[in-house]
Amino acid sequence: MQRRTSETPEERLSALLSRYEETSPDERPACPGFAEAAKGGSKYICSLAGRLDSLAATLAAEKEAQNSANSKYEHIVNTMPEAVIAVNRSGIILGGNPAAQRLFPQKTLEGASLLALSSSTELAALADGVFADAAPAESEIALYSASGAQSWFRVLASPLDTQLILLVLIDITALRGLERVRRDFVANVSHELRTPIQLVKGFAETLQSRDLSPAERAHYLEIIGRNADRMENLIEDLLSLSRLEQQGQSRIEAEDITISSIIDEAVEYNAAKAKAKSIGIRVDAPQQLRAELNRGLTVEAVCNLLDNAIKYSPENTSVLVRSWEEGGDVYISVKDQGIGIPGKDLPRLFERFYRVDKARSRAQGGTGLGLAIVKHIALAQGGSVQAESWEGEGSRFTLRFPLHPAQGRSAGR
Repeated sequence: MQRRTSETPEERLSALLSRYEETSPDERPACPGFAEAAKGGSKYICSLAGRLDSLAATLAAEKEAQNSANSKYEHIVNTMPEAVIAVNRSGIILGGNPAAQRLFPQKTLEGASLLALSSSTELAALADGVFADAAPAESEIALYSASGAQSWFRVLASPLDTQLILLVLIDITALRGLERVRRDFVANVSHELRTPIQLVKGFAETLQSRDLSPAERAHYLEIIGRNADRMENLIEDLLSLSRLEQQGQSRIEAEDITISSIIDEAVEYNAAKAKAKSIGIRVDAPQQLRAELNRGLTVEAVCNLLDNAIKYSPENTSVLVRSWEEGGDVYISVKDQGIGIPGKDLPRLFERFYRVDKARSRAQGGTGLGLAIVKHIALAQGGSVQAESWEGEGSRFTLRFPLHPAQGRSAGR
């Protein structure tokens, strides 16, 4: 029997087609070579092979385009700051993006129960409702970290099909905080203005309706004047804050000045108040230390800190004002020997109208805006302010400013 040593074009094409079909779609070549395998065959076989090559090339191009699109969408989802979680009808998480993993750093997302992972019945109920209604839904939900810290999220839930939904968690904790600050601000302004307005109105009506002795009249007029001053100071402070917020860092005019001259001016301004309480002001400020700052604003910030230190320090104590350079920044600190500030109040000290001791603060004549102004003066010049306190020992407030943000020159030049 004679052995066949070569395949026909039809057999070669059939074998190549079988291998092509057995190959996974991701590994199939863009040009399988069907036409080459069919060479020598009939016109019909050659035409068919050419069409198969063309079809294979089209499928390969479509697959490449699909892979590229999938890669692009995967990149978008993975770089989103919002947490994205896929959940099935049983409440099991099928996957999530890196932001979702960061939200639950101690746990594995895939395969976990949504309820067990989040410890939120509201979130689990929202997912169940989307499956039941087959319609998108959204809600604001609080989640708690392992340490007990609360964060707020706007959760958008959308069904992908009958067995899968997508949850997008947008962190709105900061917005919630701003909303609280806004509500507190409106309430505080109303409260701060109501009392002096009522006093001015009441004593003005008394002056109009009664015969008073010159001493009584002078006393009532003094009260009216004092409360008018209080309202004026409050409005001036509010306008200062508004101007600072609107100006921004780029619009602050700066000059090359010595830090010691700023401190000297602030000390001189507060000297009479310190003397009245027998409070000594000690200064430790290198004469050569310079920075590019707005003189008026910086003096105002140091004045406010000194004023607070004097107000809340006992008589016959001292206040220390220091300045120094460190890490390309200049620092100015004001330390008193007062009763200190409770630790729970430190994070909120620079909020508008926030007072540790409301009755005592008002008795001292403050508007509750001084530290907020200090913070905005620092921010407007690319700096910051920090508060430290030791109950029973005193407090220290520290301003930080870049030495020379524009030219980057060294101190003492």
